[in-house]
Amino acid sequence: MVQEWYIDAGGRSEGPLSASELRERAAAGRLGPTDRVSADRVEWVFAGSVPGLAFPARQPGRPLLETVVSGSVHLSDSAAAVAAPVSDAPPCIPGYEVRGVLGTGACGVVYRAWHESLKRVVALKTVRLAQNTSPDVVERFEQEARALAGLQHPNIVAVYDRGHADGRAYFAMELLDGEDLGARIDRAGPLDERTAWLVARQTAAALAHAAKHGVTHRDVKPANLFLVPAPTGFPFPPDVPMVKVTDFGLALTSGPDDIDQRQTAAGVLLGTPIYMAPEQFVGSNVGPKADVYSLGATVSHALSGRPPFDGRTVWEVMKKKSEPAPRLGPTVSRETADLVAAMLATDAAGRPEYVDLIARIDALPCLDGAFSAAGLPATSGRTPVAPAPVVSEPLPPAPAVVPGRKRWVHWATFIGLGAVVGGAVLVGIVGRPTNSNVPDGTWSEERPGAYATGAQHLLYTSGELTGWRSGGGLWQIEEDDAIEKTPVIAGFGTAVRPFDPAPNFRVTLTLDPHTATAVELQIATTSGPPATQWVVRLDRPVGCSFGKRVGAGAFERAGEVVPIPTAPALAQEGRRPYLEVKYERAGGTLAAWFRGQALGQTSAAGLTTNELRVQTIGGSVRIDYAALEELIEQK
Repeated sequence: MVQEWYIDAGGRSEGPLSASELRERAAAGRLGPTDRVSADRVEWVFAGSVPGLAFPARQPGRPLLETVVSGSVHLSDSAAAVAAPVSDAPPCIPGYEVRGVLGTGACGVVYRAWHESLKRVVALKTVRLAQNTSPDVVERFEQEARALAGLQHPNIVAVYDRGHADGRAYFAMELLDGEDLGARIDRAGPLDERTAWLVARQTAAALAHAAKHGVTHRDVKPANLFLVPAPTGFPFPPDVPMVKVTDFGLALTSGPDDIDQRQTAAGVLLGTPIYMAPEQFVGSNVGPKADVYSLGATVSHALSGRPPFDGRTVWEVMKKKSEPAPRLGPTVSRETADLVAAMLATDAAGRPEYVDLIARIDALPCLDGAFSAAGLPATSGRTPVAPAPVVSEPLPPAPAVVPGRKRWVHWATFIGLGAVVGGAVLVGIVGRPTNSNVPDGTWSEERPGAYATGAQHLLYTSGELTGWRSGGGLWQIEEDDAIEKTPVIAGFGTAVRPFDPAPNFRVTLTLDPHTATAVELQIATTSGPPATQWVVRLDRPVGCSFGKRVGAGAFERAGEVVPIPTAPALAQEGRRPYLEVKYERAGGTLAAWFRGQALGQTSAAGLTTNELRVQTIGGSVRIDYAALEELIEQK
């Protein structure tokens, strides 16, 4: 009986083919070693593992897979229109000790360097400011530095510094240890569905963050997704890497100070043809959904071992992209094939927005709730409900604060709704306001109710983040040298600590605003509409106050303003930089204090007080103590 073969080559299922036809396709380069083949359409194997198949030698530098910055329609002219840098002596850049070359390209050189003030090894990216260097190259270089400097996300490579020195523009960025996704595929073949979507989910979160800040990458592809080992404490499955999105050299920005770049010069392509969205070929109306398309093409490549499109020239690829993309074949689930098809919709309007894309990724059966609502890997199959966003108005920059030396202990896991622990402590008897009709911000001196402090529940156990979850940003454990290397919560963005409230309770929090311009503690909410958030706000230029936000509106103060001492002033007094905030719900009233001084109060009727939400603005914050005390009314 003659053996028949079936091919699943990047979504194009074909067959049956005879063994001789299979050999002819392999010899002609129309069947690759990472394409999947099957004799029964049940068990699929890589074509490279089938005896008797010979494949042509791979040609180096496939232009269709390279970034194009060119007006030429011929792929042989696809490199950037500048000469490759001439190898010369390392640059002399103040504050850096150059220790070797990491890579070179048409636009510059990347060095390994020691950052003398940060005391860390960095990647130092440079480009010459010479007459023979295209102004477009320098502008793209500066644009990449600006775009990266404005983004703070764990899945985006970090930038520490930028400037000009020794005839070069430069910026220092995070040095990554790993390999890019393209190299991973070349080395080990296609990814399984779960790993591919775990990589895509991280990338989508990073791109969504960039889009929120007005940045469209425009060159998403396997080579620009760098895979690094997951940091200690991140509960990734074994062998699943952490993603770092790199190379924002073609990024499109839409901030108020940026020139509109959506209209590209006629005849100029920006991007990588194989992965580019159709609208990028014509250079207009390019936005975040172009990155969704490129991510879809990248996922298709990761799953099948080859890009979803191919051709000898840009025009061939452009023509193919004017039609629906080939659907992934039977080696992937229907849900995966449907989602990739949606991401590769020819019309941008047919592609999902990031919020929908991430929700659909999270719902894929192959992930089984692998990510929490915060975007971090979940520790169970349950996905917690995403908290309502907190909106803050822009603030002026924070005054300079000299940070202490840092030593990172480990990356923390936000575990969600953890059980609070602690022992009962009876401290004493105190009076509490009980009039629930007190106007907002008016402090009542009537204290007919008396309360004893009962059981105490620690909301932060030193060195652990059990029970906390991230609402955005990055939070981890850090040793603070200012308080004898005490482990503290350190981070930026939003951190949430849910708890089971007693009928009457007090929460105490001590924090160091550190580099943040402002910190908001959301202590109570109403469901609305519109929803109202009651907050304690630490604003460096203004002071600490108690008030509310209605919907997405501005902060409305409802009480006194207490000055915030600076860290140097506290140090002169021999005090730590940590400031105490207390709030309590008792006798139908919600009240707040800062460093022992009353801020204000409001009626607790209709308020939900089952979590503490910390949001930073313009920098990071540190927390070294958080606890809840039950208050027992004395009859």
